[in-house]
Amino acid sequence: MDLCAQSKEKTLSSNLLESERKALAELTNDEDIVIPHANKGGAIVVQDKTACIQEIEQQLTDRDLYTPLNSELILKSVVHDNPVTSVLYTLPKIDKDLLRPPARPIVSGNGSLTEPISQYVASYIKDLYIDMSSLHPSIPHKNGLDTMYYFLN
Repeated sequence: MDLCAQSKEKTLSSNLLESERKALAELTNDEDIVIPHANKGGAIVVQDKTACIQEIEQQLTDRDLYTPLNSELILKSVVHDNPVTSVLYTLPKIDKDLLRPPARPIVSGNGSLTEPISQYVASYIKDLYIDMSSLHPSIPHKNGLDTMYYFLN
């Protein structure tokens, strides 16, 4: 048998039934839902988009967790060539609640204005494991911040 004469094209076959492919296409095109990975376990979660947005807004408006900053101060403090906008997304914590899972916020700041600050802070805390409220809600947020401040000084 001449191996060189065989076609190099491979036929790809799906492991999904036609009905499963159709359902997957419908879910993918449904703008009323989001389909993120779960915070733990590698699961995929189908969530109502409105509920997901409400969870993010609730977290961002919680002044115990986030404080709005003066944009002029940020622009004067941070220098970065060609910055990009950070992206906020969340990972649902389905191990806490399957119906309305709390969300673990993630900010992807690669190339953003906050990247140099993040690198600076990371250089000081690289050997310190920090428990924050979104990772370990049993630790009071103020105590976590006080502990971080203590170790940074």
